Amino acid sequence: MDDAVLEKASSFIDIMKSLFLSENPLYGRVDRTIDLQPMDYYESSLFYPSYSNEDKTRLYSVFGGIPYYNRLIDSELSVRENIISLIASSDARLENEVSMYLREIEFEHAHYENIKKVYSIWVCFDPPLYRHNTINAYQITEKQIVGEVYETVANYDLLSTVMICIGTKEDERYTGLLKLLDIWLSGNSIDEKRAALKDIFDAEMPARLLEKESNMCNYSEFVENRGRKEGRKEGKGHRAKVQRAQRA
Repeated sequence: MDDAVLEKASSFIDIMKSLFLSENPLYGRVDRTIDLQPMDYYESSLFYPSYSNEDKTRLYSVFGGIPYYNRLIDSELSVRENIISLIASSDARLENEVSMYLREIEFEHAHYENIKKVYSIWVCFDPPLYRHNTINAYQITEKQIVGEVYETVANYDLLSTVMICIGTKEDERYTGLLKLLDIWLSGNSIDEKRAALKDIFDAEMPARLLEKESNMCNYSEFVENRGRKEGRKEGKGHRAKVQRAQRA
């Protein structure tokens, strides 16, 4: 009998580890283990090229770099509609993904005391005027209603949310992180961003981020140029139809 080769892949680390424990049949039979990392922002955005850069950021913040999740995104729907359809509606395709992930990785053997703190950071590009150039932080706190019992902070301080709202440059609060993010996320060229970071913050753009930024700019230019060509083609077709109708 020829040697059989079994390839096993899974996104749930705990499941994979359990398959190769000493009490399981696959123990000692692993020849190679590949730790395949999730895709980064640029790679994930290739799944939904028709969205704006702002919407790509929103999609990546929700669905991350998991190919299966990104493959389900419907380019005919808005970001909000995709989130509702895939996560926040009854019988949604990804409705159970969060609980499954937490159960398999974060809550191994029901040790809920080991839950890790979550930081959720939101960057708003076009907030209401009253929120321009503001940064707000939200977290869970304890309040004694009846009695004087105090819990250890680490046991309940498990979620922190930061909302960063970028605003107009004329505002006196337009400085520091707000100004840095505005420059970084602007539609300017890489050279313009690098020059601004150097002149204003005396900072150099890290080589890794420079490479990613270059890839995104090149891809954005490609999409933009393709859109122009398609627009010109449609325009010519429309003019030809008008001319034929006039001759008729």
